[in-house]
Amino acid sequence: MRNRIVESALVAWVCVAGRVHAADPTPGYPEPVIHWVVQKGETCETIAKAVYGAPKHVALLGRYTRVRCGGELAEGQTLVIPASPTSLPDARLRSMNPNVEGKPPGGGWSGVSTGAPLYSQHSVQTKATGRADIEFLDRTRIFLADNTLVVIFGTAARTAVKKNVAPSVELEQGEVTAGLAALRGEPVGVAIKGGGSVSAASKDAVVERKGARTTVAVFDGKARVENAGRTVEVPTNHGTRFVGAKPPEPPRPLPPAPAWGQGEPELGLAVDGKGALRASWTAVKDAKSYRFEVSRDAEFHDLLAREEIPGKVTAFRAEAIPPGSYWVSVRAIDQDDFLGVAAKRRFDVVAAKSERGAAVFGEQRVTVNRYTVLALDPRAGDELALDDGAFTPAPRLIDFGERPARRLRLRRPGAAALELAVETRESRAEVSLSSDRASGRLSLRASLTGVDGVDVASVIKPVFRVRQGGELAEIAARVDGAILSADAPLSPSSTDARVDVVDGTGFVLGTATLATPLSPQPLSPPPNVPRAFLVAPLVSPSPLDDALPLLPTPRDAAAVSVASGRSSGKTISQGTARASGSLGRVGVDGRVSTEAGSLGGGAWAGASLRTYRRGLAELEHGLGLRLGLPMSSGGPAARVEPSTALASVRGDLSWIVTAGARLRVEDSARRAPVPRAAGFAQVGVSFDPAPVLRLGALVDAEVVGKVAGEDARVRGSAQLGVEAGRSVFVGAAARVSPWSDLGPSLSAQLALGLRGF
Repeated sequence: MRNRIVESALVAWVCVAGRVHAADPTPGYPEPVIHWVVQKGETCETIAKAVYGAPKHVALLGRYTRVRCGGELAEGQTLVIPASPTSLPDARLRSMNPNVEGKPPGGGWSGVSTGAPLYSQHSVQTKATGRADIEFLDRTRIFLADNTLVVIFGTAARTAVKKNVAPSVELEQGEVTAGLAALRGEPVGVAIKGGGSVSAASKDAVVERKGARTTVAVFDGKARVENAGRTVEVPTNHGTRFVGAKPPEPPRPLPPAPAWGQGEPELGLAVDGKGALRASWTAVKDAKSYRFEVSRDAEFHDLLAREEIPGKVTAFRAEAIPPGSYWVSVRAIDQDDFLGVAAKRRFDVVAAKSERGAAVFGEQRVTVNRYTVLALDPRAGDELALDDGAFTPAPRLIDFGERPARRLRLRRPGAAALELAVETRESRAEVSLSSDRASGRLSLRASLTGVDGVDVASVIKPVFRVRQGGELAEIAARVDGAILSADAPLSPSSTDARVDVVDGTGFVLGTATLATPLSPQPLSPPPNVPRAFLVAPLVSPSPLDDALPLLPTPRDAAAVSVASGRSSGKTISQGTARASGSLGRVGVDGRVSTEAGSLGGGAWAGASLRTYRRGLAELEHGLGLRLGLPMSSGGPAARVEPSTALASVRGDLSWIVTAGARLRVEDSARRAPVPRAAGFAQVGVSFDPAPVLRLGALVDAEVVGKVAGEDARVRGSAQLGVEAGRSVFVGAAARVSPWSDLGPSLSAQLALGLRGF
C-alpha cells in the first residue's frame, strides 16, 4: 500500500510538472485536467494528498466526476480531476432569453446575462417569457421555463444526498427540464423546496412545481422520485406526482403524442422578412389543453414561443416569422395536468421578395405581372414546380415573363408542397393615333397598365411598330411614367396605318389602326393628367410667411391677384403676377409682387424636377429650388428656397404636402429684415364639386429664425380658397393666423387667370 501511494505521488508529480509546459485548458473543460485510475485501497484523502499535497482539497475530486468519499474507492474507477487546486464557479448561465434575474448568497435580485458565473446557494428566477440554460462544471445541464425559481446546490461531491446523487438545483416554483451533457450517463438531481427529490437519468425529464404539488414527466431514460420515505422509478413516457409530504404516486403513462395534420406543407414564405407558420393536429382523448412550442433548435432549448391553448383548439399560427429553420412541438396536457409526449417536426421559412415588378402576396396566392421577377432564398434540397410540371431544384429567381404559370409549388423532398395560385395581371397599352396632313406626321400615344413596380424604359423597352401599306418601321417610344409617345412620318401612298406597341421581347402590348391617314384627322388629345391643388393660392403680403406650395408637375397657367390685410393697425395691399409651366419632368414657376407698405416688393423664380410618378397622378414626388430677389432698395434680402413635395390626385380629391427652407444669401442694413434661416411645412387638399369648380384648403407652419433681435418662433396659418372656370378662371381666398407678428392675422385675395387645362 505504501509503495502504491509513493507511485501515485510520482505520477501526480509528473502530471504537475507537465503542466508547466501545458497550462492551456483541456479540450472540453474550463481548465487543465488529468485522469486518475483508482487503485486498490485508495481513498479520496490519499488521492488528494498525492495530487495536491493535502487532503483538504478532497472536494476537487468531485468537480467533474460523481464520487462518494468516506471509504475506499472502487478499484479501476477513472476520475477526471483538476490538474491543480483552483476555484471555479459551480455553474454558468449558458444561454438565456430576457427576463432572467439572479441573486447571490446574501445579496439582492438583479439582471443576469449569458456567461454569468453561478456559485453554491446562488438563486436564479425566470419571469414571464424568460428562459434559462444552466451548465454545471460537471457538464450537467438544466433548462428553466418561464416563472421558475431555483437555488444552485453545486456539483456531486459538494452536497451529500441519498443514493449518491447530489441535486444540481432546488426548485421552489415553476418548471425545470433536466438535460445530460454528451458522453455522460449520470443522473441530474433536482431537490424540491420543502422536501422530495428527483434523480433523472434522462435527456428530457420535466419537473414542475405548482403550489404544494410536484409533477414529474419522463420522456427519455428514467427518473427516481423520492418523497416521504418512499421512492418510485419512472420509466420513459411515464409520470408521477406528489403533494406536500405525501409519497409519490405509482408511475402512469403520459398522454400520447398528437398526430400532425395530413398534407400540410413544411415550408412557408417570408415576404419582406415576415412569414407565417401554421400547424394542425388531431385531438388527443381527454386532453384539457395543449402546449405548442417553436424553437430555433431541435432540442427546444432556444425557444421563440410557448403557448398553452384550450383542448378544443387543434391548430396554431405564428405571424411575422423571419426566414430560417424552425422546430415545432405540440404536447397534450390531460385532466390531471400531466404533460404528454411531444409530436415534433421541422418547418422552414423561405425568404421571398419582388426583385423586379410588383408581387402581391395573399392567403395561398400571389399576384404578379408579366415583368415580375420573384427572388427566393431556398435551402439546399428545396424543390419547385410550376403548374403540373416536375419538381426541380428551386431557383433563386423566377421570371414570370420567361416562365408564366398559374400555380407555384415549393417543397422539401418527401414532404407536402406549399402551393400558391398565381394571378397574372394583364400588361397592356391603350394606343391612340392621329395624323396631320399639313406636317406629314403621325402622332403616336399610349398609356400602359399592369406594369406596377417596373421601370418602363429599362425593362419593358417599348417600341412603336408602324405599318403603312407594305412598309414597316420601328420607332423608340418616349417614356414619361406610364405614358408613351412618338412621332412617325406619314406615308403619302398609304390609305391606312396600323401601330403596335411591343416590348423588348416582341410581345404586343396594344394595337390601334387609322383609316385613310392622308385625309386630315383631328389630333387625339394626350391623356388628361390631373393636377393637384389650386392654381393661385393666397400670397401673404409679408415676406416672412409668403411661401407657396411646390407642385411636382406645375400647371401651364398664369394669373394676377391682389391680396389685402391688416397689420400693425394699418391696411396693406399687394399685387402679384405669377406664371408656371412644365415640360416632361421639368417645371418652372415665377412671381413678382408689388411693394406692401414698408416691406418692399419682391420676385421669386424657380425650377422643379418630378422624381417619381405612379399612374397618371396617383402619386407624385418632386424637388424644387427657388431664388427670391428684392424689387426695390428697401425690399427683403435675396434668399434661396429648396423644397420637396408629395402630391396625389384621386378622382375629384387631391392632396399635397410641401416642406422647405429659406436661407438668406446677403446682408444689408437697407433691406427689410428677414431671418437668416427659416423652415416651413404645408398640407393642402382640394375637392371638385363640379367640373368648373375647385375648393381648396391649406394649413402651413413656419419656424422663423431671429429677426431684428427677436427670438426664433413658430407660427402658422390656415387658408380657404375657391377657383371657378375652365381656361379662364377667377379665384378668391382668405387666410387667418392667430399671430400678427409675421404678417396680417387676416387677409383676403382675389385672382384672375388663364390655365392650359
